[in-house]
Amino acid sequence: MIPVVFSPDWAHALGVAVGESAEYRESGASWTGPIVLSAGDRGVFLDLDRGECLEARVAGPGDEERARIILAGAPEVWIRIFNGSLDPFEAVFRQEITLEKGSMMELLPHTRSAKEVLQSAIALKAALPEEWSELS
Repeated sequence: MIPVVFSPDWAHALGVAVGESAEYRESGASWTGPIVLSAGDRGVFLDLDRGECLEARVAGPGDEERARIILAGAPEVWIRIFNGSLDPFEAVFRQEITLEKGSMMELLPHTRSAKEVLQSAIALKAALPEEWSELS
């Protein structure tokens, strides 16, 4: 069964994909700390540490406080990222995906590793949540 984006199964699959990515292991060697990817009322928590993904799950209470970086966008923006019509870093620079927590100065040294995390998310076969169907 194909997981739904931002669901528990999708979060798990994303963690596995990030963990198996040789590109992420190399580029993420200096990245430490959790991030949250957020789409309205849906979010995924990723605990990243020096090229490894220690934990990947649906974001829950307290995760926004634990996260060093929160990348948030409207579901319509994430749909465009997942279908390939919008580059995730273009979305950040256009402020369609915003840094709700953290700063560009903190993210810039880790641009390549952040890109690998997002590319892993884009590469996953996934379905959209039912409530997003009218948005795509």
